[in-house]
Amino acid sequence: MITNIETILKQAIGGCTDTITTTAHRRVRFSYPVDKETAARLLSTAYRVEVEARGMELQQTPEVLQYIWAVAEYLTNPARKPSLLLYGGRPGTGKTTTVRAIIRMAKELRGSFAFAGIDRLQMQLQRCLTDTERREFERRETAVKVPTYYTALDIARLFQATDPQERQKYRTKYNGLADCYFLAVDDMGTEPTRVNDYGNEFLPLVELISRRYDKQLPTIITSNLGGDAIAERYGERIADRLREMCETIAYNSAESFRG
Repeated sequence: MITNIETILKQAIGGCTDTITTTAHRRVRFSYPVDKETAARLLSTAYRVEVEARGMELQQTPEVLQYIWAVAEYLTNPARKPSLLLYGGRPGTGKTTTVRAIIRMAKELRGSFAFAGIDRLQMQLQRCLTDTERREFERRETAVKVPTYYTALDIARLFQATDPQERQKYRTKYNGLADCYFLAVDDMGTEPTRVNDYGNEFLPLVELISRRYDKQLPTIITSNLGGDAIAERYGERIADRLREMCETIAYNSAESFRG
């Protein structure tokens, strides 16, 4: 009897290992439905437009081109880490411009696939487009994720409302940022690390990063802080999570592009 019970238990445990293996889930990160060269060309154009929109002229330095190619690799290669950290250097080296260029590029790219799909759909009425081709345009359009943009300071301010209704509205917005598919957090390190809310202390950015880390949600973060400085300000736990979840691009330009 004992032998039979042991046999049954061993079989049950073996079944558990099979279940763990088959139910294990790893989120597959998106990739933009273009090759890296195309992404770099589009991103370069978007970057130039962002600079010129501020009344400045783009300086096509080797550093800028290097940054653009590295970001294009991140956007088009789903095998890379889920998030991206643009860090270091002095203010004005192009980190925020890069993020804004990504957003501009994503909107234009999504719109291009949408319009192309409409054109092809009209052709389908003339029997010039198959269902497979139509679905491919729809797939490409939905594959282009546009980051939701927030500064780190604005995220911290979501905990500083005094009116009860505003507090609830801002807390809901904060939870939405923690759960949104693709988020860009600009200027990490410029916000207060700790925020007091009716006697309760919160670490808005630390909690936000932790929640997105747990869900493996893509996040682009910019910061003038280097790795050691991030650990000193936010703690080694968050610094370690950022190292695990983020591809990193060091902005080491000695001069500010703002002049």
